[in-house]
Amino acid sequence: MSTKSDQRFDATQLSYAIHVRRAIRAIEDLRQQALAREKEFFPALQKTSPLTRESGYNLVHYLALRNNDIRELQQHLHSLGVSSLGTAEAHVMASLNAALFALHRLIGSEIPESLHETAPVTIEIGRELLAEHTHAALGPKPKQRVSRIMVTMPSEAADDPTIIRKLLADGMDVMRINCAHDNADAWLRMIDHLRSAESELGRSCKVSFDLAGPKLRTEPLVPGPEVIKWKPVRDALGRVTCPARIWLTLDAGTVDDESAFVIPIESHLSGMVGDSIRLQDARGRQRLLNVIAVSDKGWLCQSDRTGYVTSGTIFEVYREESKIGSGQVAKLLATENALKLKAGDQLRVVREQQLGRPATVDANGCVIEPATLSCTLPEVFESVRPDERILFDDGKISGVIEQVSDAELIVRVVSTAKDTAKLKGEKGINLPDSSLHVPSFTEKDLEDLKFVVKHGDLAALSFV
Repeated sequence: MSTKSDQRFDATQLSYAIHVRRAIRAIEDLRQQALAREKEFFPALQKTSPLTRESGYNLVHYLALRNNDIRELQQHLHSLGVSSLGTAEAHVMASLNAALFALHRLIGSEIPESLHETAPVTIEIGRELLAEHTHAALGPKPKQRVSRIMVTMPSEAADDPTIIRKLLADGMDVMRINCAHDNADAWLRMIDHLRSAESELGRSCKVSFDLAGPKLRTEPLVPGPEVIKWKPVRDALGRVTCPARIWLTLDAGTVDDESAFVIPIESHLSGMVGDSIRLQDARGRQRLLNVIAVSDKGWLCQSDRTGYVTSGTIFEVYREESKIGSGQVAKLLATENALKLKAGDQLRVVREQQLGRPATVDANGCVIEPATLSCTLPEVFESVRPDERILFDDGKISGVIEQVSDAELIVRVVSTAKDTAKLKGEKGINLPDSSLHVPSFTEKDLEDLKFVVKHGDLAALSFV
């Protein structure tokens, strides 16, 4: 006759067995998806080099695994005391087989014959391949850290060898060149600078080229106003804790003062410390700037009030109460514009290549015409459908496509990273629900590859 304790034990065993079988079904489903992908890509896998074919199989299995959200399964496996597949990347099929093998053993069920077959990449071989390929691609493991350091080159590195020398001295292991910027002549100068630095410092560094790929980005927007704004630093109560520092200068490029606002002027000024500058700013506000330093770079002034000046703003120079001269602000660069968007707003994405424009609003702030922009790949208009998601600027702005026509997409903004987000030109667009018929290689990529295979160690492909 069974006791209550025995009954509780039996119920616990039954519950445990149910949980184990649920995990078995989930992992077996992942395994079948991986095998289906393997069959799908079999012709391509047979064309790969024998040296990397095993890794090709593992990559296909990994893609199948990561096509699923396995976080709940991982928690479930952890509670059962089985590997949660958290380190399966280098040996996916072997890890799935091992987890299934362990789960079957836990409940004493028969081990399926398929689990006795050797995976294309075993756990031991997967670790070895990962180490070999990492060494081949990224160079030897640094002595005092685990990770290699890859640094993207700025355009200035083509003409300033000290940039690359310092980066190499500070530990750069891979120099990354973005083929979306500069050109082959500039890239070659960067590599020459690197080779010189390697010889001088006795260090080696890989060169990686990132192919530009098809650019699905926002087109530029209409330029903003030609204006410079200065403002003082204030505390939480609005009190000025540090006046704004303003340089008035003939050559803005000569001023190396990150804490100051630099305003170019059209003609030389004669004056001294203690003089003042009076002007009416772009909002019609009277502003006073006190001269606190004079040099060959110009005049350094300060102000405890916020001000805006535009191209051609007239100013007058005073010594005490006497006017001693005047001048005007030189031609300013247009400021970068941005579309201000918040959840609920409508956005037009048009096929025609044109400069984007902010929304048009009436005197009450009501939208008359929504913000408009165009994208760099008009081919996507044939691929998208209503109710599909569209993301801008690395997902900072999320929307849903409401209407699709040959000429435009009507998008409803669903969420933004902040209450109001600013969308600028040259920002990425992602269409996670759409089946895009856009080639991963562009004509530019194929042309760039001729240079890359001669001078690079790695070629990275964007937007696969």
